[in-house]
Amino acid sequence: MTATDVAATLVLAAAPVPALRLPLDRRFRKLFGRTAFLVVVAVGAWWVGVAVLAAVARQGLVVVAVITGVSSLALWWRARPARGRWRGHPRGSLSLTRSLRGLAHRDDYQVQAERFGAVFRMMQPSGPVVCVVGLERGQRIIREHRDAIGPSPLPFTQQVLGGFLRYMDDDVHDVYGPLFRRAMSRAVTDAAAPVARAAMHSELQAIGSDAHDPSPCLQRIARATVLAALLGLRAGDTLLDEWVRHDAAAAWSPRLRQRNRRSLEGLASLREVVRRQGEALRTEPEPTVCALTELAALDPSMPDATCVDNLIFMVRIGSANVASLLRWVVQMLAAEPGWRDRLADQSATADPLTPDLHDAFVMEVLRLAQSEYVYRRVLSDVNFEGVVVPRGSLLRICVAESHRDASIFPAADVLTDRFHGHRPPQAEYSPFGFDRHACNSIGLSSMIARTVVEAIVSCPDLALQAAGGVARDLRHWSHWRPGPDLAWSRSGPSPR
Repeated sequence: MTATDVAATLVLAAAPVPALRLPLDRRFRKLFGRTAFLVVVAVGAWWVGVAVLAAVARQGLVVVAVITGVSSLALWWRARPARGRWRGHPRGSLSLTRSLRGLAHRDDYQVQAERFGAVFRMMQPSGPVVCVVGLERGQRIIREHRDAIGPSPLPFTQQVLGGFLRYMDDDVHDVYGPLFRRAMSRAVTDAAAPVARAAMHSELQAIGSDAHDPSPCLQRIARATVLAALLGLRAGDTLLDEWVRHDAAAAWSPRLRQRNRRSLEGLASLREVVRRQGEALRTEPEPTVCALTELAALDPSMPDATCVDNLIFMVRIGSANVASLLRWVVQMLAAEPGWRDRLADQSATADPLTPDLHDAFVMEVLRLAQSEYVYRRVLSDVNFEGVVVPRGSLLRICVAESHRDASIFPAADVLTDRFHGHRPPQAEYSPFGFDRHACNSIGLSSMIARTVVEAIVSCPDLALQAAGGVARDLRHWSHWRPGPDLAWSRSGPSPR
């Protein structure tokens, strides 16, 4: 083998070495063990291929090495953290390996902000992303460049007639946004509160002495309450059983287009359930208070096809998000047992204007665990704070990192009663998003979480086991969640 062949072999062997940073990262291995294993297998297969090429096809070895070396050099040059500065773009690494490693580190965005500044760039599998830390800063870039920044819809929205509220074009949202904000009234939340209490009471009755994952129970509580609030469906309703059956048949993911026949048939069946439920509610002598009846009261032509599809996906997405919040509520109460004692001694007032201790606890859980980001799509170049945010980039407002700003929240990583009697401005605290596409169900989500808190603290024999770690999916848009060892159990009678 000539010196040229040896050099070519070394170039090819070195090409996949950066990928080994993934399995060598302990946190990455712990969270994404299968992916780490596959990376090792892939690198090993590459090395075997290089050895075979060097042994049986030396004439092509140099050509492949040159192509590989040039490609690797180009990727390295593009990913350099300081490169963006010379073009006026934000600083930050565009290395995909660096980005994937960051998925295993909950403080990764904060670390990058400290290194590159409050506006920095990174790479995700879908393309380059410009990240903004600081709620006031994030709200300002969207407000000042409204025409250049649009929604970043997930693929499931292709199924929603007229578009999903969170991702609607502004002219369509001008019609449906105010309508849904008024339909999700305080009266709707109050009407759903007994359903939340009954669902939680039923789940507590069923808990045995064996420790088990509370997630299925919390999911049922969230779904029962959201269905009651949005569609007026309650336990014992025939249409509720149909909804559950059709929703289970139409397996779905927000990242998938779900154009298969089963998914489309399931969606059509859910539309029919909503239509029949609307007809049933209109014939009631005293109409059930829910978003479906509120929409009809606000506009007799509603709900139209766009409203119906939005209600369906609001049930799906809202139930999942509330269940995730409830898991963090259980985790925080388990990890901070002193809070159970404090809340048990504190009378609940549920004043919507002034947060009591129960509200303060839920708000802290949201700040620390549940609110993570707001995504937008950059439609044209944006000049902001001395840098250019290029057209075609995703824009990520880093809400979780903004909520840990020590200048706003002293002891930012500690769960305190900082919100007791105090409701901060949106520029400091915004767990449900902001701008015109913010969540319309803030009151409903907070009510369900508060109900679960009150039930847990009133059940002293309910034992909570905190998860020893956290988990997430291998996606930057996925939310962190308590680890799988979160559990509860009880031995006494159900609380009254």
